Order: sequence, then structure tokens, then C-alpha cells
Amino acid sequence: MNCPNCGRALHDNALICPYCGTEFDPQPMHYAEERIRRRKRKKARRTWFWISVSTVFLLALLMVLYPVFSRMLASPGSAISQKSASSSVMAESEASVLSKEASSPPPPSYAGQTASESSQRASAADETYSDASALYNPDISTQESESSETELGYYASRLGEAEQKIYRYMVSKLSEFETTLVFSDTDPELVSTAYDALRLDNPELFWLTGGYSWEQWTGPGGSTLTLTADTLMSPEEARQKAAVLNEVCAQLLSEASGMSDFEAALYFHDYLINTTTYDIAFYDNPELQPSESESGKAYGCLVSHKAVCAGYTSAYQLLLKKRGVECLYVMGFDPLQNISHSWNCVKLDGEFYYVDLTWDDPSSDDGTETLRHDYFGITTDELLETHELDTSHEVPLCTATVYDYYIVNGLYASSYDYEQAVSLLEYQLNETPLDVNPSELILKYASSEDCGLAVEDLIVNQNIFYITGASSISYSISENGRILHLYI
Repeated sequence: MNCPNCGRALHDNALICPYCGTEFDPQPMHYAEERIRRRKRKKARRTWFWISVSTVFLLALLMVLYPVFSRMLASPGSAISQKSASSSVMAESEASVLSKEASSPPPPSYAGQTASESSQRASAADETYSDASALYNPDISTQESESSETELGYYASRLGEAEQKIYRYMVSKLSEFETTLVFSDTDPELVSTAYDALRLDNPELFWLTGGYSWEQWTGPGGSTLTLTADTLMSPEEARQKAAVLNEVCAQLLSEASGMSDFEAALYFHDYLINTTTYDIAFYDNPELQPSESESGKAYGCLVSHKAVCAGYTSAYQLLLKKRGVECLYVMGFDPLQNISHSWNCVKLDGEFYYVDLTWDDPSSDDGTETLRHDYFGITTDELLETHELDTSHEVPLCTATVYDYYIVNGLYASSYDYEQAVSLLEYQLNETPLDVNPSELILKYASSEDCGLAVEDLIVNQNIFYITGASSISYSISENGRILHLYI
């Protein structure tokens, strides 16, 4: 401690200062100095705390501002690239439940390139930006007017205005077999949504897989996004095959020219089933993706005469679209086989009806294919008894029954009645309604319970032999349990 009078250092136990003779009690001095030291330590800790807080704040601010200043100071050469599959790859009946390909992370810019290669890449970027005014921009009204005549399909009609402009631009370019589409200052999400609608609305673009890759460049002049569509073939081959496909469609449209829309829809349905063989290769090899094969496209069904569900669906959509009848490509799921599936939704006289060509083309164990109409013109309620809809896309609610095939042909009963069943069967035996196989008798009921009653009374009790006079009869029941097929 120190003397309070002369300030000289003293022993802690001293009672008098040997230098100035001052007497004192050392205890109060000792406590006073301790309080001073504590204050100094507290002040030092407080100082270091605020220094630490300030340092963290400055580092965080630097991390936020660094990318901004980097883009301002750097030349326009860095790129962001991404590979993605379409938002939802076409659902196919024959593949194991297809999973959507997720976007993969972009590789490092210019990884593994030499200095000269990087310089050339940056130079190309400068040229892109210098020509940015000529690129597509959804806000440019002149470009909108150039493609405004492009008809919007069902899915495109439900997009926002900006997405519809992008949709029209893409359809106009892809219809000319151009696989590279360039956009300036455009949100990639809008492009992705528009492309998803494009692949569902346009079966004529059979040479596209539905997937794409994109690369985005950002510089002082803005951003440029380049989308490259994935294709099954070269543009030259696609152009040649498109000409062949158009000839086939023209011939079928000519044959159906004098028919009503219902008759044409039924004609195309039966033609595609009778001329197409189901491609069982997709059962044998689960790795195959129908969207990456002609069997999953309209060309495979109409020209090669081999298809899976996506091919049936696209071909039927294409024929009706060319006739001017609204026909949707509907994606969903087959819970009976635990696989993805697709079918159509057709608008006839202002009402929508579901049609599933794949399920109307069943194959027996010996490979024989049979034409059916169990899924022609059915309602949403009846469809959902055996199908599941893909909820990511809005589709119409089908409630009309006017063009249900069996109702049109007088083969439907709201409930089971023996006398009515006899009348319907004799009608088929004697008059053979439109397109009904005379060796097959059909009864459709409003519920599976009524169909069960028909099986018990006609088959189990053997009344069918008295009605038909046949010596032997086999039968089958549709997947939803409503339709009884009798084979004489």
C-alpha cells in the first residue's frame, strides 16, 4: 500500500510512515485500493465486450456487401448454370412410380479451364450483353405481339400474364425446331412454370423429352438466361418425322371429317387401340423412362404403332387438338399397379369427360389385345374409383354422363332387374349396337353392388344360358366392379 500523505510505498502491515511520520490505520486504505482495481477491471471487460460486438457487426456487414461490390467491380464473366428436369416429367403408366428429377447444383464457374478459355468465355458473355436488347423480355410489347397468335392450351390458359408471354415465345421457337431459348431479366421460376404447361399442351412437340438445362449470366447490363431443351433426336430428324406424323393425322382427320365430335372422338379411340401394340419393354426394364422414348410420344403411337400410356394419351390429344376439340393430357397414378399413369379429358358439347385408352386396350395372358370402352366418357367420380389424380395440376370436374359409351349404346342400367337384364341382352343379340362385338355382351350398372347381383342371378344361377342359348360362357368384371363382360 502507499502512504496517504507522501505517497511512498509501505508494507501492508505498517502503522506509521517511516518517511513522513504519518500514523494511520492500513485497513481502510487497503479496501479503497481494491475497489479501484475492481472498477478498472470492470471497465476493461466492458470495453472488450463492445469491441467484440463491433467486430462481429462489421464482419457481417462485409459479408452482405461483398457480393454487391464484386458484381459492380468484376467484368461480366461469371455464370450460374443448372441442369434440371421438367417440373414434372410426364407421368407414365408403365414405369415404376416415376420420380421428378431434382435440380442439381451448378458446377464451379470455369472449373478446369485455362486462362485463354476463360478469356474466350468472358468475351462471349460480353457479346451476349451487348445484344441484350434483342433478347426476349416479357415486358417488351412488340415481342408479345409477334407471338400473340399462339393459341393457349388448357394448362397455359391458367398461367399468369407474364408466364403466358413466355409460353407463347417458347412455343413459337420450339415449333420451328429451335432448341435454344434466350431470355433477358426473366425469373427462372416463370420460365419453368411456362415450360411445364408447354409440354402438357403440345403433343406435336414429340421430339422433346420434357427436360431442359439452363444457364444464367449476370452482369452490369442485367441477367441473361439461356434454356436448352432436351431432345430425343436432332432437329433435322425431328423435322422429317414431324412431316410423317402430320400426314398420318391428316389422313385420319379426313376420314372423320363427316362425323360429329363424339363420333370422331370414338373413332380415334378405337383406331389407336386397334393399331397400337403396348410396349412391354417398359415392364421388363424399370430403368426406362417413357418420356425419353418414342413409345411415350404421339409419334410412337401413330407412326410406329407401339406405345405406353403417355404415347396413347399424346396421340389422342394430338388428333382431337387438330380437329379443334379440347383434349387434355392428365397425369395421375394407378393404385392397382402402384405406378404413375396418364389419360385424357375431352370436352364434348361443352362438358368434360374422361377417356383412358390404355385401360381400354387390355392384354390377356396369351398376348391378345381386346378393344373396350369401359373408360370412354366417364365422370370424375367413376374415374376416382380406380385412378388417382395428380393434384399439382388443376383439371376439370367431369359430371356429365351423356356421352358415356354404354349409356349412348343403351347398355346401362341404374339398378339390377332381371327383366331389364334380359331386355338389354336380347337387344345386343338381335340388333348389335354401334361398335359392339357380337360375341361379347355387356351390362353396365350404376354401382358394383348391382353388378354383383347380376353376376349372382345370371352366372351363378345359370340364367344366362336360358337367355342366350349358348352352351358355354365366360365372363369378366371391370376394375371398378360396375361392368359385366360376357363372352359367348
